[in-house]
Amino acid sequence: MPKGGKREGAGRPFGAKSVTEENALSVQVAVRLTANEKAELESRAKSKGLTVSKYIHNQLFPEQS
Repeated sequence: MPKGGKREGAGRPFGAKSVTEENALSVQVAVRLTANEKAELESRAKSKGLTVSKYIHNQLFPEQS
């Protein structure tokens, strides 16, 4: 029975970009919404197939998408 060694598919994919301190998403911003506004935000994000966080980021910084 073999032990150890390289696992198929293990490791970072070839060509994957590394996250540097400069481009890492590392801070949070809080926003207060009504329950209806939150539901609308979640609905819009879901319709685009994005998380709420990614949806907001894309809306604010479309050139980085």
